Amino acid sequence: MVPSGKILAPAPHFLSVAKYSAGSAVSRSDPIGTILPLGICAVNNKNQSMGFENINLPPKVEKKEDKITEKQKIWDETAKKVEKITDGLGLGIDQKIKETVIALIVNGFSTDASCEGHIEKEHGLPFPWVDIYAPEPEGWQKSDELKNQWRQENLKQREKMQKCLKEFYSQRKVDDEELILQNRGALGAFRIQSQGAERMENRPKQELQEKINLYRKEMQDFSDFLKEKYFSQ
Repeated sequence: MVPSGKILAPAPHFLSVAKYSAGSAVSRSDPIGTILPLGICAVNNKNQSMGFENINLPPKVEKKEDKITEKQKIWDETAKKVEKITDGLGLGIDQKIKETVIALIVNGFSTDASCEGHIEKEHGLPFPWVDIYAPEPEGWQKSDELKNQWRQENLKQREKMQKCLKEFYSQRKVDDEELILQNRGALGAFRIQSQGAERMENRPKQELQEKINLYRKEMQDFSDFLKEKYFSQ
């Protein structure tokens, strides 16, 4: 980035430089080509002030490093919020799906529920998944207009997700672990899961473990894709 507060001395000879502070000035001489920091005004040898209004500062150009730092701050803040989310049983977001939730949120998706997939536990499904719901408008139950608005917001998120998946699979060939979108309710919400997930309940226990690991890896790879997409934009 070109530092926003620097200017190039314009005169073709030695310059007298005045540094302005509250009611005082300090002068010295600098050679041709000296870069002057913000708050420095160049004056020619006849002590004719050029004035700040006559100096054309270079436009601010955001450094890539600065942009990444700001995005990292947003990522970290989102991660802290995700750590505090609990379900109706008081349980936090599963560790193996947590980064997926963070990556979805920072990319503009509204997550509603998630699971890393469980075989032994009584609650949960034997595959990883994340539900996407746009924020519900207050009073939508009694308003057809609000229901339609909510549906449209969900459809926008679905369309955006379809584009992400298309890009993710553009050079990637997989089997039944491929991620798909399943409808959730009548207002356009959807679930991200592997296409073979619905057949998990009928698989032998040993095969269940193999598949859940495969599906988790696919979800994590998609998370890595979303994370890279976020930081590269």
